[in-house]
Parts: sequence; C-alpha cells; structure tokens
Amino acid sequence: MRVTVPVRRGDDFLKDERPALIKIDVEGFEVNVINGLTETIRQSLPLVVTEVISVVLERAGSSVADLLGKMEVLGYVGFKLLPGSAGDGARWSLRAIDRTVDNCDVLWINLTNPAHLALAQGKRLLQGGAKSGLTV
Repeated sequence: MRVTVPVRRGDDFLKDERPALIKIDVEGFEVNVINGLTETIRQSLPLVVTEVISVVLERAGSSVADLLGKMEVLGYVGFKLLPGSAGDGARWSLRAIDRTVDNCDVLWINLTNPAHLALAQGKRLLQGGAKSGLTV
C-alpha cells in the first residue's frame, strides 16, 4: 500500500520560530531533515537530538559519516545519550562520540552557542576526549 503525505521544509514551517531543542527521529532520513532545517539551525543554534543507526541511515541513502559531517559543518559536536539505571535515579549520561558511533541517540551541542559552550565547559564535556562526559 502506498500512502501520500504532504511534506514541508522545516525552514519554511519554522520561519518565525527559534527552537531551543530539535528532536529528529525519522528512520534514517536525519540528514535530509537537517538539510531542510539548515537556516533554522544556523539562526537558532538549538540543541539537536538524533538517532545514529548506520544500517537505518544506509537504507535511507545516507551514512553515519554524512550525518557527522553535516553536523560538524553546522558547528556541532555530538554526545551519546546513555540511559541511567534505577540505582542512580535514572539519570542520563553523555559521552563524547567519535566516527565509530552507532546504534544510539546523540545530543548535538553547538559550540558557538554561549549557553551550549557553558554547559559543555561547566560539565567538562570538552576535557578528556572520548572518555569525557556528564550525568544529567
């Protein structure tokens, strides 16, 4: 069965908005969505959350490298979201990612956004390379 749905560019839909957070979960089409949100992301510098699953990205004609490259061009660095356990109050942890990231959700922080930079520096995300992180 084929279903037709209307599609709008995110930049057109959000032209009068300044989102602080954008969550993208589109089964591998994350790069396409980001391409349609480039102006909104550049103007608003929101936190961005995406899935990073290589087989799903590839099925949609993209790759982990494409997603990382697009976010890097926009001034973002990624941190893997790690769920906590009941023993630690179910807090989330963030860990810096590298090019081998796969099968996880990633929080993207823009280092030109003073609030993001303060978060990263305040929680030492920028120190210690791939082993750095924080609990939120």
